[in-house]
Order: sequence, then structure tokens, then C-alpha cells
Amino acid sequence: MKTFNYPFENIKFNRHTKILVDTCFLLSLLYDKDPKNNECILTFKKLLASECKLFVNDIVTAEFINQIQKKMFVNDLKFKWDKTEPINTRPNINLIIACFNKNDRRIIKERRLEKFHYIPFNKYFYNIAKNSWKRDLLKVYYEKAVEMHTQIEQAMHLKYVTINKESIDLAKEFMKKFMLSVNDAYHLACAEYNGINYLLTLDCDFEEIREANIDILKI
Repeated sequence: MKTFNYPFENIKFNRHTKILVDTCFLLSLLYDKDPKNNECILTFKKLLASECKLFVNDIVTAEFINQIQKKMFVNDLKFKWDKTEPINTRPNINLIIACFNKNDRRIIKERRLEKFHYIPFNKYFYNIAKNSWKRDLLKVYYEKAVEMHTQIEQAMHLKYVTINKESIDLAKEFMKKFMLSVNDAYHLACAEYNGINYLLTLDCDFEEIREANIDILKI
């Protein structure tokens, strides 16, 4: 296993090249304020021109949609500061915030952006979605997240590989041997089991791994 760093000048991509795309790459492509956005766009254009086959698995899709919902809501929280129009209605945004605990509401009220990553947005969204009286507050985020995923899926001509029993067993071995997170181990195992050549990621967690039949494209 080797790690190749951006801009991948010594790699000859072609229509036979198979690449599993990590969630962080997709998210960076989508948001122009992301520090890696430009590198990801240039990489995507290069892969598209080379007619590479791009893949995702079940976990990447789930992670992407969850993160999109969170990012859209965080953007809505900042609409007054950024002087933009929110996706959701202002009353709905306020009702969602009212479901947060006192400390997290204070972080939002005081505009402490550096603390936002401590707020468990996914947990709050889960609880709201399970409440039949409140779930419609989130409807626009679900709809937009699915819409944006579909757009990315079509623009990148994404293909799917499914996690099965064999790739799960391989992921468990990676977890024990390299102490990878569950999701990272599944990405690596799924790619190797399906004969994919590269894993494209912004994540540094794969750099120390040497015993896998797949190479890393690191941006």
C-alpha cells in the first residue's frame, strides 16, 4: 500500500482506474469555502477527463447526507451574520434551536463559531425527527440533502459497491491491526474486496497503513 499526495502528477489515470471516493472529498467539492475545495475540484476534473470509474459505498452515502443536513442547518444559523437567506423559515430555525440544551443555545446565541463542532447536531436532529409534532421542522433539510446527493451522484457518474460479509470480516482485521475507526476500516476493506485501485480521501488516518492491496490518493 502506498500513499500518493496531491496533485498526483506521476499517476496515469485511465478508464480502467477504479477509485473509491471518501465522504470528505465529496463535501469539500460541494462547499467553496472549504480549504481543500480548489484541490478537490481540480482533482475531480482530472479524473473525469481520464474517464476513471468513481465508486462510493453505503457508509459514504449515509455520511454525506447526514453531513449535508448539518451543514445546511449551520448555514441557516448564520444567516443574520452572513446576511443571507436561510433555507428553512426563521420560526422553524428558532423552534429547532429551542430543542437544544441551555449550553448549546448559548453557544449559538453568542456566535461562538469555534465551539460549533462541540454541538451534537446529529443527536438533536435524531430526537426531533422521532417526535411526530416536531419532525416537519427538518423536512426542508432532508429534501435538500437528498437533492444535493442526487446532483453529485449524477455529475460524478458515481457507481456503488455494497458492504457484504466478506468485506466486513476484512474490515474487522483492519480495525484490530491498524486501530482504524469503524467507517475508515469499512472503506478500506470495501475497496480492497471489490478490486478498487485507489481510495481518494482528505483523511490522514490511512498514511501509516502498509498492509493493504489498495493505494491512497491524499489531498
